[in-house]
Amino acid sequence: MVRRHEVNRARQELYVLTADRRKQTLPYDFDRTRVVYHGREYPIDQLEAGDRIAYRSESAGRRYVETIRILEPVQARSGSRFGQSIPPRPRTDVVEGTVERVDPSLGVFDIRPRTGRTVTVSVPYNARATDVDSFRTLRRGDPVRVEGEFVSPDNLQLSSFLWSRDR
Repeated sequence: MVRRHEVNRARQELYVLTADRRKQTLPYDFDRTRVVYHGREYPIDQLEAGDRIAYRSESAGRRYVETIRILEPVQARSGSRFGQSIPPRPRTDVVEGTVERVDPSLGVFDIRPRTGRTVTVSVPYNARATDVDSFRTLRRGDPVRVEGEFVSPDNLQLSSFLWSRDR
């Protein structure tokens, strides 16, 4: 884990301070380096001095950092409302439909909403007990309404059951 210190756009370099207070230069590619916060991608310009970040080192033949993950924005620690805003937390989505498949061993189930596109819902390991109970009672054909965050176009990470057959 390091803290972002400064960005030099002209040289496409990111200057960071390591945990032991050493300065380190990370080359980046403005078009290829991914900046990720809460599972969403943002432009490298979103990084602010003081952000705690982690990064994936160069791969064979690449001369730039591939991925930078924002672990904690500086604003989360300082409460500052000045400067650029913190990238927003992902919004939750609601999916309503009919249960098509339940796989208890993987902790997933499929919902077919009215749109017809099947959505696979995954139950996180740290789900609330009431949501785990709702998952255990799901059967094919049950009506269900869930809330969560899309991690890909057809995969939803469950936040909570809004209702199911047993509610």
